[in-house]
Amino acid sequence: MCLFDALARQTGERGYLEYVIRRWEIVERFDCFPHRHAASGRTLTDEERALLLEPNSSF
Repeated sequence: MCLFDALARQTGERGYLEYVIRRWEIVERFDCFPHRHAASGRTLTDEERALLLEPNSSF
């Protein structure tokens, strides 16, 4: 995350930092990326399914 923060500071583009923070929050919350469950054959929980229905939740 530090590297993305440095990149955001150098370029003035906060999108880089927001990108990594959003993904970090998902891993902190679910211990994985629920977006990849279909590829790995895992079943989504109700909470993971709700996340995927949120606006701008896809990568």
